[in-house]
Amino acid sequence: MIRKTALCIGLTLAIASVTGHAQTAPVAPPSNPWAFSFGTFSLDSRVRYESVDDGGFAETSDALTWRNRLGFRTRAWHGFSAFVEVEDVRALGDDYPTAAAPGNTQPPISDPEGTEWNQALIAYDSGSGVKVQLGRQRLLFDNQRFFGNVGWRQNEQTFDAAVVNWTLPNKGVLDVVWLDGVHRIFGHSHPNTLLREWDLQAPLIHYTQPVSNGSVSAYAYFVENETQPLSSARTVGVRYSGKCPAFASWQWSGTAEYARQSDWADAVDRPDQDYRLLEAGLISAKAHSFKLGWEVLSGDGRFAFQTPFATLHAFNGWADRFLTTPANGLDDLYLSWSGPCHKLTCTVAWHRFESDRLNLDLGKELDVSASYAFTPKLSGIAKYAVFQDADTLADVSKFWLGLEYKR
Repeated sequence: MIRKTALCIGLTLAIASVTGHAQTAPVAPPSNPWAFSFGTFSLDSRVRYESVDDGGFAETSDALTWRNRLGFRTRAWHGFSAFVEVEDVRALGDDYPTAAAPGNTQPPISDPEGTEWNQALIAYDSGSGVKVQLGRQRLLFDNQRFFGNVGWRQNEQTFDAAVVNWTLPNKGVLDVVWLDGVHRIFGHSHPNTLLREWDLQAPLIHYTQPVSNGSVSAYAYFVENETQPLSSARTVGVRYSGKCPAFASWQWSGTAEYARQSDWADAVDRPDQDYRLLEAGLISAKAHSFKLGWEVLSGDGRFAFQTPFATLHAFNGWADRFLTTPANGLDDLYLSWSGPCHKLTCTVAWHRFESDRLNLDLGKELDVSASYAFTPKLSGIAKYAVFQDADTLADVSKFWLGLEYKR
């Protein structure tokens, strides 16, 4: 805990942001060293209504919540800067369960009330391709299938981490990360201590190399979970994503990824499991995007490939039926379209789920959303997901209506 506290308050040296890989010119130090204390404020305010009707519960759940994040970033001084951000979530209506528990008659909505430090870090930018960032921060790799901030939930997932980021002469980007802990979406004050945060000992290596018409990423994640030791895992994989001309103003897009996961540290001895992704699409100059994808997380009936640090809501349907991969694995075949619809930005996606082992029918899902930008800083969204027709899982439908202001 001493190590984690040191990270959170930013007393140790800082490491580069995993989200900003572009090389920047050196910043001339101001003549007044007290300029380090001056900077800019940021605000992210979101009000959202969520309704959940789950056939496995006797009642429905409804939540009206208001999330505010207030941040302050200092000016750079000799390459050093600092950022702090506090996050507050309030329930504006009736009580609702925020996590599954025995005896619940309502399905959970994972937006608990609470106030906490969302980010607190010190950063250094050499101006010549090396960045350092240390403290509580977002961690985003590739499409966030393995590490992300779960930005859809009101309480963001952030990490106590040290990150070193090099932009190499060949334009490749190498991230070397040490994870000390993760602060999960259930909040620091949740009554279930196992849901609040996990202590980790986790070196991560991620490398991205631009290639013709796209990029290739290779990664190795060695996660020792000290809070839940049996879930510790080693994951090693490679990913390609790219685009090429198709016809007229359209482009082909494609993604292929493979990873292998095995036990690590104090995890129970188990067979290795695989992750496979194939995705093909068409993108127009007018921002219409069609995708056909196939994602498989393998399972052997006892253990399955898991991604507990991912932005899980973005995968396998918005109804969140598969936040934990079933023991027999998951086979997700999906088709989606997104693009402008008059003044709206719309998305429609369809999923067919089966188990990787035994080919059990795990249901189908339809997801629909429409968002509208009232101003560059103010936007609204309506979103709906319906999951049904599974052999062993109850039907569920979810609806969201939100308004968000950012500056």
